Amino acid sequence: CSNCGAGKSSGALNSALQGAAGSARGCYNRALQKNAGAAGKLTVTVQVGPSGAVCGASITNDTVGSPDVSNCVLGRFQGKTFPKPEQGCVTVQIPMSFEVKQ
Repeated sequence: CSNCGAGKSSGALNSALQGAAGSARGCYNRALQKNAGAAGKLTVTVQVGPSGAVCGASITNDTVGSPDVSNCVLGRFQGKTFPKPEQGCVTVQIPMSFEVKQ
């Protein structure tokens, strides 16, 4: 994934990444069992290579402040394969908001 970010994402890739982000909600729900007041936002930056394989994933913004949530969310992306980008290697930022539902 050298020079990642110069490629072009695809609708299928974006949709699959959003699906993975949705499944990451379970990470937050588990964290609520330990800390009922946990809330905030985090952004995951994912690098997806030409084959659709994730070459890197990191948390670039985190106001939740829970290592359990961060590590669990990263696990939803690291080592995974998603639909191929339209071209090259792409870097996608996925913002997530975690709030306690009333």
